[in-house]
Amino acid sequence: MAKPKNKDKRSAGFSSEEEDSQPVGKSWFFGIGINDYQHFPPLNNAVRDVESILQLLREQYDIDEAKILTDGQATRRS
Repeated sequence: MAKPKNKDKRSAGFSSEEEDSQPVGKSWFFGIGINDYQHFPPLNNAVRDVESILQLLREQYDIDEAKILTDGQATRRS
């Protein structure tokens, strides 16, 4: 039986070459950003970060659907 080449190298199976493929289905983003917590000190950038991520995804990746919840919108019921 032949020995495999590069037996000491490991690979995750990714290729640096782009493949011609068509996306399947819709792309979605659901983000939660909470600055104001009841029992913890407030954060400064969580809301701004999730809004910035959504903007980047819309501008560069043309996502189909998006939903973000911020501060009081993000509850167990919602």
